[in-house]
Amino acid sequence: MKVQPLPSVEKFITEHRKFLNTCYDKGYFILSGPIYPRIGGIILANIEKLSQLKDILREDPFYINNIAGYEITNFTPTKWHSNLNIFFKNMNKLIPLPREFFTRDTNLVSTELIGKVLYFQDKTAIITETESYIGQDDPACHAARGRTKRTDVMFGPAGFSYVYLIYGMYYCLNFVTETEGFPAATLIRGVHVISPNDLYTADTSKVGSQISGEPAQRIRIQQFGVPNLKVSKVYLNGPGKLCKYLGINISHNKCDLINNNEFFVGDIGLKLPYSTTTRIGITKGTDKLWRYVVTDITNLISQL
Repeated sequence: MKVQPLPSVEKFITEHRKFLNTCYDKGYFILSGPIYPRIGGIILANIEKLSQLKDILREDPFYINNIAGYEITNFTPTKWHSNLNIFFKNMNKLIPLPREFFTRDTNLVSTELIGKVLYFQDKTAIITETESYIGQDDPACHAARGRTKRTDVMFGPAGFSYVYLIYGMYYCLNFVTETEGFPAATLIRGVHVISPNDLYTADTSKVGSQISGEPAQRIRIQQFGVPNLKVSKVYLNGPGKLCKYLGINISHNKCDLINNNEFFVGDIGLKLPYSTTTRIGITKGTDKLWRYVVTDITNLISQL
């Protein structure tokens, strides 16, 4: 199963990516989804003349075709903003990990998934907590009872999603690992949301503004001051929470995470410290040290 992109923007994605890269190279900061900018996305740019900005926006197919508008702010970037710019530039170039990443030892995959980016439609999140479930000898693994219709996906090939319902109300997301025929998977237990419009919000309550009339009054110009960018603490610690927030459900079971532009895992080079503990929320196999949890993400942006 493959998640389909929003039909109204699908044909413009490639050119929009080029536009984003151009902006990032110029040092402009676009706070919108890495592929789908939300209406009212924010551009932070050190631009002296409005005409320069209009010329830049004429290169964006989303803007030209009335798919998205942008809020513009004049300001001089700081080191923090430069790091943020690099971060979103890397996000725009995000591609799926190769299948070989998942065909390895499950615990190795689980540890190396820490700091990787989960991309689902227009939402992105850093993976911060994982658990391993390995083979039919692991009493906590669903495959311990043998191959069933439910667990069939766990037997491979690797690099597919395994989504199931618990307690009749919560979905859990797993990534199938190891060689085909051996049932194993990594459960994604926690993420830190990094979609720009979720993680960063601009406080413009003290900032004067005006509306430009060209085209279609879709440019809001911030004339005075610098927006106060605030980092929202969007931590989702629990498989049910993250699936609910991202919109993942049983229809996303058995998705190929490799040949997929809408649901995959990518790497932007983050190295986050983590601790190893016993698994939680289970009654069997509780002695296994197969849970991995990030210990500090407070300086996440500064790493980039």
